Amino acid sequence: MVEAHGTSTKVGDVVEVESLIQIFGGAPRHSIGLGSAKGNIGHLKAGAGAAGLLKATMAMYNKVLPPTLNSVRPNPNIDFDNSPFQLIHEPRAWETNGATPRRAGVSAYGFGGTNFHLVLEEHVPGMLKAEPRVYAAAAIPSGAATGSASPSAPTSVNQAIHQPMNKKPLRGIFAIGANTPNELKNKLDDAFRKVEGGWTPDIKLPDPKELRMSERLVIDFGAHDELFEKLGKARKAAGFDNPQAWKALQGQGIFRGAGPKPGKLGYLFPGQGSQYVNMGAQLAKLEPVVAATFKEADQVMTPILGKPLTSYIFVDTTDPKAMQKSEIDLMQTAITQPAMLTMDTAMYRLLAEYGLLPDMAMGHSLGEYGALIAAGIMPFADALEASAARGAEMTKVSMDDNGWMAAVMAPLDVIEQTIAEVDGYVVAANINSNSQAVVGGASKAVEQAIALFEKKGFRAQRIPVSHAFHTKIVAPASAPLRKVLNRLRISEPKLPMVGNVTGELYPTTVEGIKDILELQIASPVQWVKGLETMYREGVGAFLEVGPKRALKGFVDDVLATKPEVWSLFTNHPKNGELESFNQALCGLYAAGYGVEALERADLPAPTPVQLAAPQVTRTVQTAPAHVESKVSTPMPQAATDPSNALLGQALLQALQQLAGASAAPQTGRPAQYDRNDVPAGSVVVTGTGLGLPGASKSVMDPDNALRILRGEQFVDLIPERFRKEMAAKRITRLVKSEDGSGSFVVIEQTDDVIKLAGRGGSFDLEAEYGVPAKLIEALDITTQLAMAAGLDALREAGIPLAQTYRTTTKGTYLPDRWLLPESLRDDTGIIFASAFPGGDRYADEFNRYFAFENRRQQIAMLEDILQYTADPSSQREITRKLNELKEELAQHPYEFDRRFIFRVLAMGHSQFAEYIGARTEHPCQCRLCIDCPGRLTGRGLDPQRSLSPCHRDRRRRCWQVRTLMGWIGSGFPGHRRRRNR
Repeated sequence: MVEAHGTSTKVGDVVEVESLIQIFGGAPRHSIGLGSAKGNIGHLKAGAGAAGLLKATMAMYNKVLPPTLNSVRPNPNIDFDNSPFQLIHEPRAWETNGATPRRAGVSAYGFGGTNFHLVLEEHVPGMLKAEPRVYAAAAIPSGAATGSASPSAPTSVNQAIHQPMNKKPLRGIFAIGANTPNELKNKLDDAFRKVEGGWTPDIKLPDPKELRMSERLVIDFGAHDELFEKLGKARKAAGFDNPQAWKALQGQGIFRGAGPKPGKLGYLFPGQGSQYVNMGAQLAKLEPVVAATFKEADQVMTPILGKPLTSYIFVDTTDPKAMQKSEIDLMQTAITQPAMLTMDTAMYRLLAEYGLLPDMAMGHSLGEYGALIAAGIMPFADALEASAARGAEMTKVSMDDNGWMAAVMAPLDVIEQTIAEVDGYVVAANINSNSQAVVGGASKAVEQAIALFEKKGFRAQRIPVSHAFHTKIVAPASAPLRKVLNRLRISEPKLPMVGNVTGELYPTTVEGIKDILELQIASPVQWVKGLETMYREGVGAFLEVGPKRALKGFVDDVLATKPEVWSLFTNHPKNGELESFNQALCGLYAAGYGVEALERADLPAPTPVQLAAPQVTRTVQTAPAHVESKVSTPMPQAATDPSNALLGQALLQALQQLAGASAAPQTGRPAQYDRNDVPAGSVVVTGTGLGLPGASKSVMDPDNALRILRGEQFVDLIPERFRKEMAAKRITRLVKSEDGSGSFVVIEQTDDVIKLAGRGGSFDLEAEYGVPAKLIEALDITTQLAMAAGLDALREAGIPLAQTYRTTTKGTYLPDRWLLPESLRDDTGIIFASAFPGGDRYADEFNRYFAFENRRQQIAMLEDILQYTADPSSQREITRKLNELKEELAQHPYEFDRRFIFRVLAMGHSQFAEYIGARTEHPCQCRLCIDCPGRLTGRGLDPQRSLSPCHRDRRRRCWQVRTLMGWIGSGFPGHRRRRNR
């Protein structure tokens, strides 16, 4: 069978089938099944290629030729009767031809995604010679049984936690204390002068005597210059000495504490969605307890995954393919859940080595298993196995409707009220903060809820997950999970823990714990209630123990009005692993935690964590490898819009069972520009400002966005006159021979140039948008189109153009121009980008000039010939032609237009800015429109970064080659692009 691209267009399908016939023309008639998944599911755009590959794979696996729906009437321009292909309308058995294995050819394009062009062949036993496999044996600890060890046998990880309290921090910790704020300021001034003179404190843990004082300042630093800079900022904040000034510096590792610690210390464990490639790699190289934790995870997970867990997490950062593969692997639930749990546990154990243990714990979704470990309820190895089973059972659930999930940015009361109005099953699956939640339920019900939220003016967006997690849809996974829990080691909690199901304290009996874990898989995450419970129980400091800082952001939102609440995080790739962890220590010390441990010679042992010996006989990797070390310098965070940050993080986390949000905005030193960072704030692509090709409709048709969503396309045949223009250009192209050699050939026939393109329809800037014709005369077509898009953007953003007036000599007022409101003119910028600015004006000017010159030359030539011709009939014909040319010359005279320079320069930015009255900076770019997605998501060199006074920008981009088709079209075969048929 052949799984084709299948454009379902009047030209595209003919081209594809004719190309296939050239290859398979020798096969028997109707011997090859031909189809496309698009007939069944539509065009998935970026995912279309993957869908085609999956269809072919499953067809071969099931030995069935699957039907292509909606293809009963074939394209009349394709001669299927005399071809080796047949369309399959009903599923039927895929029979083999003798000893030839089944084969499937796949040609599936994923626009903006991955293209698949490959041939699949089924495995036939005996056809391929099996090569012997060699495995590396893992060393079994002495005294350990092959099956399982005694529950009381501690591992090396437990021993590592019991080290004496003589640890050296990963970075510098500068700590001073005083009895009064004024005394603290004086000590800060003294330290600043010492550091200014060249002094740098040793890298060691802080003096507990300093931390025992009522006023404290603790600063994270890596080198002398960094400490000097941070001390300077601390001195400025000390001049104000208010909570807002100091809180703004926490994101840079500067912490100010006063009085006793604010209450109990609560640990928050993040769940799936916060993972990233090489998480924990730097810490594993420097901290034995972290490396030992990953090693344990490898021993437990290798029999389950088939290879070590760390082989999915730790990769060579200089290998882009390995990085990309690891990112994909870490999105697979079976890998992500144990990977996240391992990272959470590694951070918990590292904190324990500094004498920092929680008074209470809670975890988000999967993170609840990290809290189980911290509470002494479940050993790490058993929690790993439970998390793997949890993920596997959820993904096995198969219903007629696996449900949808959607992230919603709205107050919780509005969310509850809105979903109550929905006709169908939908619940708040992740109640994360007072202004954000993730809803889940039946597909149609969630779709209706999204529409209701948008109608009310709130942002709601579907999250592409396989199932509606934390809803009753995945409830069938609960019973199998309970069977796994029944054979694992579960104990009564050693410290209070809050659960997701109720948002209240966890049960204290073993059976009660199993009951709530069984419910947790299909119950909404009551995170807001859980945070309020922890605060009610006396928790004053919340530490996120694991990657990223989603849970810190929830704390900042839910407990924003509560006094003396500290929120910290321990790990984030943007800040750096060493920096993040050391700053967490500094924050805890400043708040008053960990002082008792510093005063004791030895670190007290935490709640014993009993581990079974690994049930493995082989392993491949036990420690991270190929990890590029990071320079230990701070990476301050840029301020972000909290609502956008919450939604962005929510989408990321809920992709894999839960939703999260990034931390509250950090202020202080501005972040160094990183071109890979997504810009803060919203990026809005207007709907009616979206110009599409299609000769049969208006370019700026208001329904263009709907046309995209419906999957319409407007690629059409290029008119013959344009193709003749291309052929007349004498384009040289490369022609390959069957023997692999090549030669350069000049194109002379229209069959050898491109035949398909997107062509623009009608467009009139004056009639459709009211722009004066006098102004339009100075604009090229790209600027006209971009100006139309800009006006649409202003309208859809709710920014009006206000009527202005001019004063007459009599003191009266007359209507003048429509401009931006005065308050918006100084902070609105225009960014104009076009691949071919002024190209149509160049072409028009050249055509008019050379047509005029050609007529003059023909007239001169004919007048010269007329002098030497005596034949009366020839003289009459020449005279007739002369009169025609002179009449054409009079009707189409050429005069150079003084506005030419304005028409061909890339001035769309300033022309539109002048038209609407925008007065800030207006950059101009030259980019192909394929660059638009990167621009909109901040993946390119973004000129908005340099618009310091500009609070908003209107981006207008256009690629219009209608007038230049004869030139631009010629460029494709001229650059050896494959021509279409």
